[in-house]
Amino acid sequence: NFFGSSEEPKMQEAIQRIQENVLAHLLHPNVLARMSEYSALGGNYSTFEMLNDLSFAFFESDLNTLPDPVRQNIQIFYTEKLIKMIQNKNLSGSVKSALYNQIDYIENISRSAITDNTTNNSFIRIQLKSHREYLLHLIEQFKRK
Repeated sequence: NFFGSSEEPKMQEAIQRIQENVLAHLLHPNVLARMSEYSALGGNYSTFEMLNDLSFAFFESDLNTLPDPVRQNIQIFYTEKLIKMIQNKNLSGSVKSALYNQIDYIENISRSAITDNTTNNSFIRIQLKSHREYLLHLIEQFKRK
């Protein structure tokens, strides 16, 4: 008897939880500070490079197509997390610069995706536009503060 609940698996929620937990760790202030220190001591993988790699992985393959719901969720979570992190007063200027660079990257690709008519399917184009506009909304709210 499944009255009041569903028997179908909640795969999207499970995937989202795993992704968010991994990102929460990678973008934790202590991890970013350690990476910044490591880089300053001659390490060869900087905070900037890590954030750039994450942004590329989350956005680049979806420039010309509508991301599936799982990818949309991680793109939104990642953007929200970057915005939240940059407001952390305890982070160094170099980490904040790297965070801002990624926010700017997301803003730029979101704008280009909105104006680009890469598909003839108007329904997909509307969905893509809505997703990108929401990302832009998050960024514009942050920049207005």
